[in-house]
Amino acid sequence: PTASIPPIEQAGPTNAAVPADPISHSERLKEAVSAYQRGERDAAQLSLARLVNDPTVTDEQLRQKARVYLGEVLYLQQNEEEARRVFEAVLPLIPSRGNRDAERGLRSMQAVFTEEFSRNRRVDVVTITADRLERMFGRRGFYADEPLPFDFLPRLLAETGCQALLFAELSTFRAYPPVALGWKLHLFDLETEELIWAVDEVFDGGEAAVANSLASYIRKSHASHQSAATEILVLNSPREMARFSIAEMIPTLMKKNPQVAANPAERNSNQKVSREPATEGPSPAPQPETPAEAEENLPPMPTTSDAI
Repeated sequence: PTASIPPIEQAGPTNAAVPADPISHSERLKEAVSAYQRGERDAAQLSLARLVNDPTVTDEQLRQKARVYLGEVLYLQQNEEEARRVFEAVLPLIPSRGNRDAERGLRSMQAVFTEEFSRNRRVDVVTITADRLERMFGRRGFYADEPLPFDFLPRLLAETGCQALLFAELSTFRAYPPVALGWKLHLFDLETEELIWAVDEVFDGGEAAVANSLASYIRKSHASHQSAATEILVLNSPREMARFSIAEMIPTLMKKNPQVAANPAERNSNQKVSREPATEGPSPAPQPETPAEAEENLPPMPTTSDAI
């Protein structure tokens, strides 16, 4: 007969307590805010950062509240670059007016643009999709130099909780060798309505300096594929040019001089931020006109501006 196996003795009491249910996201936010108010900034920063980046958080208003508190904590710790990073929203990438080549390259470049900005971690990319923008304002994109809807600023603040907004424009797209890409980027502070950062530049693979820098970037990025044939193929890739160009632009994000030259980027393949340029920026759309017969009975309009 087979021997019976003795029962395994339990190490602890049989009536062990059942682990408590995990706390809700709202409770996590309250605990983080309490730590912040008690002066426990490191603990608050850790809790808030985890909450902001938690993919299980579906309440965007709660996530934005966590972002705001996280920004305050970082600012108090004199980490202004990180504090600014958590507040930036990005509008959909749009082609330059009348540029059919840029229109054709828009979809592929949007994906690379969002990916590279997120990867570099200089900004926390909160992308406002074209569909969402159309639901809010009836349009799928806006230029930085055009009048904006009068409720553009307050609605974006309410929807995203961000303090800065990036306008992104694809000004040049040449997919055949030598490839070329042009970007017009404007980052505005939504509270002060000031221009924080701007770039207006074309990266032309036909220029020797650009081609050499691109080749060096590719060698570093594709260290496991050193063959000459592979390098030639990648050099002629618009996606690689996009990654390279964005990697070149992002380090200038926190520069103190935010001015941007008003000349079109297509006229200069090496056009960067100028020291004494003319500036351009969005302006608010005019308020609806009031019928003449009712003007006498209306109080004076307050002199406010919704410019970003």
